[in-house]
Amino acid sequence: MGYLIEIVEDEEDVRHSLDVMLRRAGHYTRCASCGVMALELAVQSPPPDLIILDLMLPDLDGLDVCRRLRAFPITSHLPVLMLTARADESDRVRGFEAGADDYLLKPFSPRELMMRIHAILRRTPAGAMAGDEVQGFAMDGLRLLIEEGKALVDNEDVGLTAMEFRLLQYLAAHYGQIVSRETLLREVWRRDAPQRVRTIDVHINRLREKLGPSGAWIETLRGYGYRMLRRREGASPPLAAPSLEAPQ
Repeated sequence: MGYLIEIVEDEEDVRHSLDVMLRRAGHYTRCASCGVMALELAVQSPPPDLIILDLMLPDLDGLDVCRRLRAFPITSHLPVLMLTARADESDRVRGFEAGADDYLLKPFSPRELMMRIHAILRRTPAGAMAGDEVQGFAMDGLRLLIEEGKALVDNEDVGLTAMEFRLLQYLAAHYGQIVSRETLLREVWRRDAPQRVRTIDVHINRLREKLGPSGAWIETLRGYGYRMLRRREGASPPLAAPSLEAPQ
């Protein structure tokens, strides 16, 4: 499981190091070497959960990229962690004024970078919900009754099987996070059998059908896996994420 993080860095060795570091931590990455490419990647589907943005780029500088991200409705909400070798306080102030969520000076330690990333992600609705495991889940018209093993859409039981409920519960418990098919097979089916990975797709499709419009909240991220996320503007976030204890 992990988040999709966009790395914007023109220095190849630094970009590669960040890429390796984040992937080893369980995240997914996209990489851009200039400002124009960064803006193009930011609007692709699925959108990134966080952008690591270098200040010094060969075309647009990081401040300009950040301003454009904030000005465009589709990307205005994306968290931005700005990297720079400039230690001057005025540069940091300009970064925050441009819309950066945090600022990290080069050179930096991998541990500090990961702490900054996790701190930013915890402040986002998806990150906050993914880390909160309690008994109950409600988002718009969808409700999970954990003890009863039922999913309600507009107060109507949609008739999930035990496995479908456990699959939905796991995705909801990791709201906003990308979950690979292999992880679902291991954690939901309790099996580690790559040849059965396509089983996940069949169950996801059935689950979407039963959930009706709410089924669209389960995103397919080609090349990554699945994630449960409500992105419609104005939609309310979930009240709580459920624990992973599913009824037998």
